[in-house]
Amino acid sequence: MLALTIFMLGICSPQDICEELQEIRSFHDSRLKWCYDVVDAAEAFNLDPVLLVSVAWHESRFNNEAVSRAGALGALQVMPKIWCGPQHCDYIYVGGRAYSKWRARAKRKHKRNVDYYALAMYNGGNSPGVRSFRYATKVLKTKKLLQRRLDKCCPPGC
Repeated sequence: MLALTIFMLGICSPQDICEELQEIRSFHDSRLKWCYDVVDAAEAFNLDPVLLVSVAWHESRFNNEAVSRAGALGALQVMPKIWCGPQHCDYIYVGGRAYSKWRARAKRKHKRNVDYYALAMYNGGNSPGVRSFRYATKVLKTKKLLQRRLDKCCPPGC
């Protein structure tokens, strides 16, 4: 939660997360706005913005118009039939809500490695398989890399 502490102190802005990720792994500038929206969704659901940005990177490379073979939509690849119902919805906001619910479920079931299990369930549902746990590992590696870069923008003593 260091990123949230940094934001609260005003030392690094949420945009820094997206700009740092853009430096680490270049993505098209038009997707930068969607990255900012992911950060806003993370803050709306009291999630780690660095983690949710990492999820969006792996799910769609911040393409909010992405459609998967399974029918998942948006930057965070949510299943609209499950999370939106019949109406159109904001896929980034709904993705934040979906991850928040999976995280709450993982927290009840697993006392340790909550984000690891939450990511696997976000990817694979209630019974995630090996592929979903690989996905969770990749997302957490990206989060760790990005977090290290963000920690550099925080001056000593913060």
